[in-house]
Amino acid sequence: MKVKKILGSAVLDGKCVVSNVALAKLATGDVLGMIELEGKADSAYYDEASKTVTVKGEGETISIALEYAPCAHPHPLAEGKMVELDGVALAARDGKIALIGDSLFHNWADPEGDTGMTDDISNFGVGGYCIPNLKELTVPRHVFPTAPRCIVVHVGINDMFQGGVPLDTYLSDIKGFFDWLHEVQPKAKICFLSIVRPTDIAPTVTGIVGPEADARRDAIDRANAAMRDYCTARDWAGYLDAEAAYCDEHGRSRVELFHGDGIHLLPDAYPAWGKAIAAALRTVI
Repeated sequence: MKVKKILGSAVLDGKCVVSNVALAKLATGDVLGMIELEGKADSAYYDEASKTVTVKGEGETISIALEYAPCAHPHPLAEGKMVELDGVALAARDGKIALIGDSLFHNWADPEGDTGMTDDISNFGVGGYCIPNLKELTVPRHVFPTAPRCIVVHVGINDMFQGGVPLDTYLSDIKGFFDWLHEVQPKAKICFLSIVRPTDIAPTVTGIVGPEADARRDAIDRANAAMRDYCTARDWAGYLDAEAAYCDEHGRSRVELFHGDGIHLLPDAYPAWGKAIAAALRTVI
């Protein structure tokens, strides 16, 4: 018998690094259902005082020492949102749809109502997040403990448009992130949501205007096209095209649906975006 993972986190040399959400779930739930094994276990329990998980089966007893990883964001405002999302993760049942990404998700007040998927969505979006934040913070802190059946990713505006990350670098990073997500969450469908294209007249929060802004918008369009091809070629991935909810017939984002920064959707634009996302999800899960 071998314990491979505890709430999605790998066990190495008899130790497992977990988040505070994972520790809280272990203290209140069915521990046997939270571990991944080679072999068969008869029972498993968590000792909160010593922070160990003990598994019994096949004539042996294995104890795994848990190490708490803070998974804290260096920016206090983002960490405040992450603390709020700890509560979302603790309340979430396993097998829901997890939204992970940036401020487009962060600002979404009612994803379940707008998509019509009542009690089926956990929103873990945090404003300002880029790909490394999702991999190092959101996934171990909130995705691992909730074992979603589907993970929807919206990330790229802060990477490419705000941060100036070149298209080739972004595509390498996002594809690597998707490959890693599939490796660590093999039972989940991993979906890329088309990156919301900043409006053509947006001043943006970083003051990017003119040809440089146009080039970065073009990079987002090309990234969406490339990720459509990438997801289509993999049975565990899905591409969610929701551009019709905020774009005109020429593929340009409609200014009246966005805040003055040209990046963030207005509250009234979210219901249509949610319906488009739900329709796309129904084709892949």
